Amino acid sequence: MINYLEHLKKGRKQIIFVTVFLALLFLGVSFLEPLEYSATVKLLIIEKVSPVVDPYTALKSAEQVGNNFANIVKTSTFFDKILRAGYNIDLSYFKSDDAQKRKQWSRMIDAQTIPGTGFLSVTVYHPDPDQSSQISQAIAYGLATKSSEYVGSEIEVKVVDLPLISKFPVRPNLILRFFTGLFLGLILSGGLIIYRVRRKAKEVAHHSSPQY
Repeated sequence: MINYLEHLKKGRKQIIFVTVFLALLFLGVSFLEPLEYSATVKLLIIEKVSPVVDPYTALKSAEQVGNNFANIVKTSTFFDKILRAGYNIDLSYFKSDDAQKRKQWSRMIDAQTIPGTGFLSVTVYHPDPDQSSQISQAIAYGLATKSSEYVGSEIEVKVVDLPLISKFPVRPNLILRFFTGLFLGLILSGGLIIYRVRRKAKEVAHHSSPQY
C-alpha cells in the first residue's frame, strides 16, 4: 500500500514553491485591474396599502418592488436619469460606445433587497471613492423621486442610510484571490505528486509481473 502522506512530506518543498507562486501570481494579476472603492446606500420601500391588507402581504409586496428596483437601477434609461440628477458625476469615466457603457454601468452597481424586510441596499464601485459616493447618492435620489414612473404612486422610497464609503479598495478582492491561489497551489502540487507516485507504482508493478 502506497503511503501518500510520506511522499507528500518528501515533496513539501515543491508544494510550498508552487503554492506560494500561484498565490503571488493571483495577487499580482489582481493589480492589473483598477482598484475600486464602494459606497453603499440603504433605502426603505413603503407601500401605501389599504388598512385591511395584513402586514405580511404588504411586506412581501414591498420586497418584490425592491427586487424590481434592483433591476431597474442597472438599465440605460435609469442611468440617463442619474446623469441629469445634478450630481458631480465624471462622465469621462464611462465608455463612449453605448453597448460598452451599459455593460460598464451594470457592472459597477450591485443592488439587492434584504430578505424579510422592505430595505433595498445599493452599492456602487468606482476607482474614485468620491465618485462612488456621488453616484450612489444620485441613484438614491432617482429612486426616491422617480419611483412612481416605474411602480406607480402607491410606493414611497426613503433614504435611511446615507452612502457609506469603504476605507480601502474592495474590488478586486485581493485577500480572496490570494487564498484562492494558495488553495489551488496546494491542490495542484499535491495532486501532481500523487499522480507521479501512482504512475511509478504502476510501472514497477508492470515490470515485476511475470512475462510470458
